[in-house]
Amino acid sequence: MSYGCYVHIPFCNGEKCPYCGFYSIPYAPYLADDYIPAVLEQARRSSFPDFDTLYIGGGTPSSLTLMQLETLLDGLQKIHPMPKDCEITVELNPENVTEELVNTLERCSVTRVSLGVQSLVQRQLMVLGRKHTVDMITQAFELLRSKSFSTSIDLIFGVPGQELEEWSTTIGRAIELDPDHISIYCLSYEEGTPFAYALRKGLISSVTAEAEQAMFFTALNRFEAAGYEHYEISNLCKPGKYSRHNMKYWTGEGYMGLGAGAHSYAPGPPRWLRMAAVKNVRGFLGRIASAESIWEFVEALDLPKRVAEFLMLRFRLVNGFSVEDVARNLPEIDAIQFVDLLKPLEDSKHIVREGGRLRIPRESLFISDAIILAAVEATDRYIRQTALRLHAVTDDIDMADYITSFHGPEEPSPQK
Repeated sequence: MSYGCYVHIPFCNGEKCPYCGFYSIPYAPYLADDYIPAVLEQARRSSFPDFDTLYIGGGTPSSLTLMQLETLLDGLQKIHPMPKDCEITVELNPENVTEELVNTLERCSVTRVSLGVQSLVQRQLMVLGRKHTVDMITQAFELLRSKSFSTSIDLIFGVPGQELEEWSTTIGRAIELDPDHISIYCLSYEEGTPFAYALRKGLISSVTAEAEQAMFFTALNRFEAAGYEHYEISNLCKPGKYSRHNMKYWTGEGYMGLGAGAHSYAPGPPRWLRMAAVKNVRGFLGRIASAESIWEFVEALDLPKRVAEFLMLRFRLVNGFSVEDVARNLPEIDAIQFVDLLKPLEDSKHIVREGGRLRIPRESLFISDAIILAAVEATDRYIRQTALRLHAVTDDIDMADYITSFHGPEEPSPQK
């Protein structure tokens, strides 16, 4: 099993978007100049398995200078040589896309670009606090099409004041752009963001759940009619153009996170670990410089947590999961017995079984959270009994040794 690698670029040009809950700070050249070598040093010290997907996200990776971006991409490929078919994705904002940038990405073997479009209606872009215009999006696509990149766009629905007609306009214009991959997200009000504050104070109003559901299914119907395959609740693609990197998250494969605030996941057996680096650029730089551990927390996922995550992530996939998937990802449990515990949800039509796979039916995808919770509750007693029985067996594994085996010792590399 090959891993994925995610690199977090915690910089944005100017103020961050009012709905964004990801960790980022305003771009500062001197900080970025220090940050890129620190990320490469973290990669150099890490002994995680080979990876076949690399995702540069943020923040705004395109806030970096061309030299900084090239240093990062070239450096990573020298430290951890990648296979020829490695999927290398970089997130870009439309206003940053230039001929020089796309040439740099091509030279650095980038295969996929994810463009933060969000809307193709100017009024909605202004509400979302985006810095680009609809014309900039079109111009960015023209430049990207001059190369061989696979293209992906993000779109947001449920924006305050948004009408179904405006969302339909965005859908139609997105189809005209003809990207290879489309992600559609319902706006969420993340705690600590200006949007969450404005909602709490009554300065803006959220779109009704009924309107959000209508927008969701309108998008699915129109994109599918245009030839896109719906493969995950929020994601559609042209045949074969799904995100290989994101599939690793949804199917429980391992991934390494590089940079401030980045998460890593090391699947077992014997231990399933989740780690997160310190969520502060200066703190991250300081820990790299002093050879301290960069991890803000390391969590060993117990069986109940892993089962809940398995159900949450696999039920997001349109084709769900099989008994074999359960056995592979949750080897401690009886996969057949586990699936049988979900029979009441089959009887109530909340999930369906086809071709040996369990999935949420299309008409219920918008209420998937409630169905997933019901699935967790249906299996909870069996899972907790199994976890108690296994506790004595798993308790004798040395956590420090296991972390070291995945990441390598937290020591500075030799100076050359």
